[in-house]
Amino acid sequence: MEVADGELIMREPTESPGYEIRTVYAWDPKSHLMVARSTEYDWHSPASAAPPGRTR
Repeated sequence: MEVADGELIMREPTESPGYEIRTVYAWDPKSHLMVARSTEYDWHSPASAAPPGRTR
C-alpha cells in the first residue's frame, strides 16, 4: 500500500506471474468513505525488480 496525492493505492498479486492488481481509492467527503476510483492490471517485468547482475 502507498499514499500519493491523498489517494490510497493498493497493489495485490495475481495468479499470473508478473501481473498485479492496482486499485486506487479516494476520500469521498460527502459519504465519509474511501471509494474505489480505479482498478487496473499492471505488468512488472521480473527482470526490472533487481539491478542487472544481481538477484533478489
